[in-house]
Amino acid sequence: MDLATDLLARSRPLRSQYYDQYHLRSWDAGLYQLKDFWKECYAEQFDCLKKAWYKLRDVLTPGVFDFGWLKR
Repeated sequence: MDLATDLLARSRPLRSQYYDQYHLRSWDAGLYQLKDFWKECYAEQFDCLKKAWYKLRDVLTPGVFDFGWLKR
């Protein structure tokens, strides 16, 4: 969460230049719209965020099955 929060704050000043290109003005704009912007303008930080995301996913995924939320 800290990496995502930092990237959100760090990218705020540049976003207005990319509003139309990445549809950042949409009422439902979120991380999906920001990821392409981040890939272009903040590639290194975005790679760190993706690695952390996949690491978290790998830790949480077994619990989904262990607690019975999904069947294998």
